[in-house]
Amino acid sequence: MLALLTLTSAFSVADRLVFGILVEDIKAEFQLSDFQLGLLGGLAFSLVYVIAGFPAARLADRSVRKNIVAAAISFWSLMTALCGMATGFWTLFLARTGVGVGEGCSGPSSQSLIADFFARHELAKAMGYLTIGSAMGTAGGLIFGGQLAEMFGWRWAFILMGLPGLLIGAVLYLTVREPTRG
Repeated sequence: MLALLTLTSAFSVADRLVFGILVEDIKAEFQLSDFQLGLLGGLAFSLVYVIAGFPAARLADRSVRKNIVAAAISFWSLMTALCGMATGFWTLFLARTGVGVGEGCSGPSSQSLIADFFARHELAKAMGYLTIGSAMGTAGGLIFGGQLAEMFGWRWAFILMGLPGLLIGAVLYLTVREPTRG
């Protein structure tokens, strides 16, 4: 369970950061302004990510958390892949918004699951592993995103970065048990 949540955390950061590596290619193909790029990275992703976290946390208190995390990673991974199929600014904006919604929904449920899976004396170590996922995602998103873009182009970089999250979501849904709360 902790390994899957750490991978979820890693792909959350990787899928958000790959945009930064691909931004020049996207700007050139769609002839976007710097303002439009700011909207794609700021409003479409960041603002939505923050706003989605509040209802997601409330839902995590009342629902099956492993299902929320599985659905969240599956959704944002699909939306990451759809970024590679964008036809212009607005389709890319909508896909980036979807990435923000999915990623914003994952964190509260992941942390809540860990709090209930691990004994109090193991909790800091478990949260540390979850945090390591973010660092892995930073390195992975930038390194692999850049490598995939060089090899296959920016569109395929998005698609290939999104696909593993669909598998992780399915494995998480099928294998992780929901712990007793408290």
